[in-house]
Formats: sequence, C-alpha cells, structure tokens
Amino acid sequence: MKKTRLIVIITACCLQITAFAQKARVGIFGGLTQSNMHGKTAGVTDKGSTLTGFTFGMLVDAPIKKSNISFQPTVQYAQKGMVTSKTNDSKSYEGLRYAEFLLNFVYNGKGKNGHVFVGLGPAGAVPLPSKRAVKTDVSKSETSLVFGKEPIADYKSFDYGAHLMGGFVFRKGIFLSVNYTLGIRNILPGENPTDELRNGALTLKLGMLVNNK
Repeated sequence: MKKTRLIVIITACCLQITAFAQKARVGIFGGLTQSNMHGKTAGVTDKGSTLTGFTFGMLVDAPIKKSNISFQPTVQYAQKGMVTSKTNDSKSYEGLRYAEFLLNFVYNGKGKNGHVFVGLGPAGAVPLPSKRAVKTDVSKSETSLVFGKEPIADYKSFDYGAHLMGGFVFRKGIFLSVNYTLGIRNILPGENPTDELRNGALTLKLGMLVNNK
C-alpha cells in the first residue's frame, strides 16, 4: 500500500508541473532494456549475463526560463535483473521489476527539423512484484523475490543511482533516446561488507512529446 501511494503521489507531482508551466510538454514512451547486475558475493566477483526486458512510462519536459535547459521528471516501469546461468536448453534469471523515477536536467540543441539533446539526473526505484525464474524448452518455473531489510530478503526494498541519456527530437515531437541507469546502492540486504550487488540498465526509448495547451 505504501509503494502504491508513493507512485501515485510522484505521478501527480509530475502532472502538476505541466499545469504550472505553460510551455511544458508531456511525453509518453516505450522501449527495450538490456540489464545486468554487478558486484561481489563472499569476495567473489558476481556478474551475470545481460537480460532483455522492456520499459514504458511518461515524462514532463518543462523549460527553465528562456534557456536551452529543461527539467524532465519521468515515471516509468522498468525491467531489470540478470541471467544467472544459461545452457542450450535452459535459462535461469533474476527478473526484477521497478517503478522508477528520474529527475533529469536536459540540454536541448537547436535545429530546423529537430534537435539533439543530452541529460542527466538522479534515479530512484521502488520494487514491484518480481520473479526468480528457470525456463526450459518445455517448461517455466518461478519463485517470488522478497524485498526488505531483513537478511532473509533477496534484495533491498529501494534502489537509487544516476541516469544519463542522449537522443534526438524530431520537429513533430517524436523522439528517440539512448539511456543508461547506473545503480549506486548495494541492493543486497544484510551487514556483510564483502557482499555487494548493483543494478545497471541500458535502454532504448521511442516516444512522443505533446505541447501543453
């Protein structure tokens, strides 16, 4: 219930920015993610293989006065995790699902038929129902992941990091961007200083910006 309230509150705040900023634009997007997890467990490097997923969400692009810089809060569903093992006929993976919030500051170039943009900002993520799965050619088994502070949990209940992006906006508002979210927080619960694991995700997004009228 607390997670749902947080998601609703942050989404409402994004919409309020549109109401107060007359030149703000609202955007919707979807895309593909390539994620992995990096760290050490018991002093041994822990790195899986890339896991493919998808993302979708909405954003508000609010210009800051008369500059080329805009503030761009974003709310998105993001699939993360990693492939832990893979053979010719089976694959095991950690499928983490998040409601992710990005607070980007974006520099917009100039152009007649569109413009290039680059941006960065902090990222925070609240976990959604997630699975540990084993998939074969004929079957699939899943176990729910547990989020929390307790040592028995699989992962911590909140993630944060930094977000980088760059792309191109066409004249009619269609945009294409490449994004990378770098996890800063160690998401493994417990107090063992040698155990650490962090998320990382590369995302390709296609979306549309609409003027606020």
